Amino acid sequence: MSLRSQWFARVLADTERPLVAYLLRLGLPLDAAGDVAQEAYLGLWQQEPGSVDAYVVPWLYCFARHRAIDRARARRVTVSDDSVVAALASEDRPDRTIEHQQRNSALQQAIAQLPARQQELVGLKFIDGLSYRDMAQATGLSESNVGYLLHQSMRTLRGFLSQQGELP
Repeated sequence: MSLRSQWFARVLADTERPLVAYLLRLGLPLDAAGDVAQEAYLGLWQQEPGSVDAYVVPWLYCFARHRAIDRARARRVTVSDDSVVAALASEDRPDRTIEHQQRNSALQQAIAQLPARQQELVGLKFIDGLSYRDMAQATGLSESNVGYLLHQSMRTLRGFLSQQGELP
């Protein structure tokens, strides 16, 4: 296997699941999310590994985000960010308690109150684990704008959750 193929296989193994989950959070149906992810990986294959390796994750997210928006425009539908935590909530884990489920529900409601851009950033940070730099590259925002919007999001979420009695 060539070095390029090894690099690509490693990137695919590390990023495919989170990338598809991100596209689902953007509101794409599963089949369309898979198609967009496949387009992103095809685009990545056409790049020289050395030219994108330092920022391959934001490159993939940015490419996929733009393709998702293009598809939504083509269907004359807007891309809607569902609750960022919905992906986490859909995983049935036996260790969840009723209290945990209630807190999760309150968090989902709180995140649903955020503007779409803030929902997207919360998902990129806390579900996908991207850095501010990677989020900035993926969304086209500046790093300081990403930081500001995340700060505003956390402030809004804290306020909502304390009003619901979920925070002390």
